[in-house]
Amino acid sequence: MRKIRRELGFSLQEIEARAARLGVRIPPAARMQIERGDLDPAVRCWLALLHVDNVEVLADAMELGGLAGGGTPPGDLEELTERGTQAWKSGDIREALRHALAVREHPAEDARSRLLKQGALICFATYARNLGKFRLAQCMVHELLLEPLSRRELTETLVLAASIWSGLGSSEAALAMVERAAKRVEPHDLQRVAYVEHQWAKLLLRSGEPKEAEHHLDRAVALYRQVSDAYNEVRALQLRTDVLEALGRAEAALACAHEIVERARKLDYGCLLSTALLELGRLLLARSRNEEAVVFLRQGLAAATVLDDRRVQLYAHARLWRAYTALGELPAAALALREAAELVDRADEMSPELDEVRRAVTPVRRRATTPKRPARESVN
Repeated sequence: MRKIRRELGFSLQEIEARAARLGVRIPPAARMQIERGDLDPAVRCWLALLHVDNVEVLADAMELGGLAGGGTPPGDLEELTERGTQAWKSGDIREALRHALAVREHPAEDARSRLLKQGALICFATYARNLGKFRLAQCMVHELLLEPLSRRELTETLVLAASIWSGLGSSEAALAMVERAAKRVEPHDLQRVAYVEHQWAKLLLRSGEPKEAEHHLDRAVALYRQVSDAYNEVRALQLRTDVLEALGRAEAALACAHEIVERARKLDYGCLLSTALLELGRLLLARSRNEEAVVFLRQGLAAATVLDDRRVQLYAHARLWRAYTALGELPAAALALREAAELVDRADEMSPELDEVRRAVTPVRRRATTPKRPARESVN
């Protein structure tokens, strides 16, 4: 770490000042351990993985390293990749990160092993994005794009990059990336074609083109079904609720949201269940069915808390703030806003809902304000 700090041209005082601006105090003893590299094994893995160029990204990397914990799971590359993927789908974020780290650190003895390791880095970046660490994910995607990639890995990386740049507020760059992915994907690779169509639908919806988004999303859902990818089919159906809402089909959107909650629960997709509950709560909130909204938002918050998914917790608190305010329960609204404010300080994602939280929190002290009309941004 001392070598990295000096290469970047930072003094210890500058590092401490930047950390202080993030509300992080680095004790002298901890600073000495960091400089020596005397850290928890999971954190050392993250620092080896990343060429950290700012304190904000370092903090995100260390946070996810802490989530992963220590210890290396046994198994070869294929076993580690499969178990890690299943852990993520079921909502076991710690095990998913631990397995992805293990794959990353596993020796690559041949071309196939190198491909699996590239896939692990794509998984890392995907997990970081899904947990709201967009700049950390951006760093990893940048590392991937500097490597020679097969068309399969290049397609996945470009689709992932599009979602990250969109989350950071650069819609035009995101559209350019997904259009490039559409040109590079192998036509017979139906799984990756589905990824491209799915991401394209998200970007078109965000750009205010719901009809075009619906066309691409229908293709994505059909392709996921063709390749028997139930997990991503549920993810695509989550986007369909937003498309239906944008097209003015409110009741159809609400019915779709209920269906997704039941599917995610039946298939034991923990991460998707928490976001599905939040989406259902948001739709109810938009229809002034505030008491019902609170029930589902609290369920979503509870699920996200069990998973330690802070991004979903943030959206849950933000929506509960609006719901409690609409119900006139101002103490509960103030508490929800305080919880959202604590989490939004560490979020680099740009969205109408999070921007509303940021506007409601003054630089000096956090206090509740009357929220504007509920934003239409989805947690997905």
